[in-house]
Amino acid sequence: KKHVVEINDKQLEAWVRGEDIELDNFKAEGLFIVKYRNDFLGCARIKKGEAHNLVTKNRRIRTLNK
Repeated sequence: KKHVVEINDKQLEAWVRGEDIELDNFKAEGLFIVKYRNDFLGCARIKKGEAHNLVTKNRRIRTLNK
């Protein structure tokens, strides 16, 4: 529960492609685990309300099948 940030559908697609995402009304900074519903997707460094993707290039996905 601590240091876990949940993302929505819109942010999910950008995250799996390896992009950084904006987090609305998120004040905390540091290293966090990124979660979508029941799935843990990876980790991020959050600074100034932006989650910087730390997933390596070879583990990123080009398209997302829902």
